[in-house]
Amino acid sequence: MKTLDIAKFAHRTGLKYRELAEELGTSTSLIGQVARGKSKFSYENVVKLIELGITAEELLGDKLGKEFKKRCYQEYVKENRDNITPTEADAKSMVMAGLQKILDEVKGQI
Repeated sequence: MKTLDIAKFAHRTGLKYRELAEELGTSTSLIGQVARGKSKFSYENVVKLIELGITAEELLGDKLGKEFKKRCYQEYVKENRDNITPTEADAKSMVMAGLQKILDEVKGQI
């Protein structure tokens, strides 16, 4: 089952596959293979995608991505009881931190 939607990410960011390949330090061919579900990115490439701002939905798929963001919000509320309404920047950083934490936990499995 393909979850990584690299085409959606590239379109949203305005990056051509060639430009994305340069950002990731990989080949345009690999980007196309990932977009077609024929290959996977390395752990390092996924970390770079997170740094470039890939969304949870683009990385995990719509359903799992939305559930992931909901859980990140719940964790944020637990940790920030004084400020339970995160700003947009807070929301983005908590999702990015959550994605990074998951990647760190599963390093070597992807």
